[in-house]
Amino acid sequence: MTDDTMPSRRSILLGGAAALGAAGLGLLPPAPAAAATPWWRSGRFPGDPGTGKIVYGSSMGPQQTVPDFEKGIGTTLGCHRSYFKYVHDEQWRDMRRVALDDINNHRVPVISTKLPGPWQEVADGKHDGWLRNVAAGLGSVPGPVWFCLHHEPRGEQTPAAYRAMYTHAAPILHRFPNIAVTPILNGWIWQGGDDVEAWHIPEADLIGVDDYNPWWTYDTTEPNYRPWKTPERIWGEPIATCRQWGKPLFVAEYGVRYAYQEPGKSAAWLTHAYEYALEQGLVALSYFNSGVESPNGTWVLDGERLDTFKQLIHRPESVHVI
Repeated sequence: MTDDTMPSRRSILLGGAAALGAAGLGLLPPAPAAAATPWWRSGRFPGDPGTGKIVYGSSMGPQQTVPDFEKGIGTTLGCHRSYFKYVHDEQWRDMRRVALDDINNHRVPVISTKLPGPWQEVADGKHDGWLRNVAAGLGSVPGPVWFCLHHEPRGEQTPAAYRAMYTHAAPILHRFPNIAVTPILNGWIWQGGDDVEAWHIPEADLIGVDDYNPWWTYDTTEPNYRPWKTPERIWGEPIATCRQWGKPLFVAEYGVRYAYQEPGKSAAWLTHAYEYALEQGLVALSYFNSGVESPNGTWVLDGERLDTFKQLIHRPESVHVI
């Protein structure tokens, strides 16, 4: 979420269906066989960077295209987070198009999608045709795909329905050895005092969390003022929970705004977040490089934050797994 007052996030529709052939179309084909096990399939889950390494990337807002951003930083993103609303059953084509472009440019696609119906309907198999087409489309790309059904679920339906949805969907998705099933949870599941165990998804390959440093103003009298937070304060509890669950953790959305009265502070925060993620064994960081649904100010990387992001993505610990 962008701020502590916002319990759910954006769904950015990536438009433009591509004519990509007839993968899926209601029938689940056999999972593709590989002649040899590629590096990206050799770890705990498809695209696992391994111990002491991190997949470093971002989402991208409307201010810039991914290729233009990559030209500026001098390399491709380690991962690229994309968002889809449900509009029609043929959107698996758009998901596949985005995932294939990411794979071809050495990025791990992180695909988040909203659903054609309530979670319980998915759990009951009422949308299996859609789910099979999505699985077949993403399963046909030659590289790892981290796939989330309904990111930031807190406050929208029930945890029991969310768990049931993943219990039903995971076997369909896991027919394809390149797909890693990854629920992406709100940071406020921990910070809001929820029963965290209610959101435990045993079928997940890894767990994502969306949570930010919510600070945006020096004026402590502002009604929505939020204090500056360290990565330890933001991600410490999700890290502890995922260790209990035995699941790798990645930060699927995060950000820090420019501390305009303290040059260097925001850049230092980004560096510390990277070091903390490495120290704690997180497998990826994906920065929310956008101002979408951010009423208290954009997270778009510029100035010292952009310079720091560029430095971090060129560190030897930042890997491209494909």
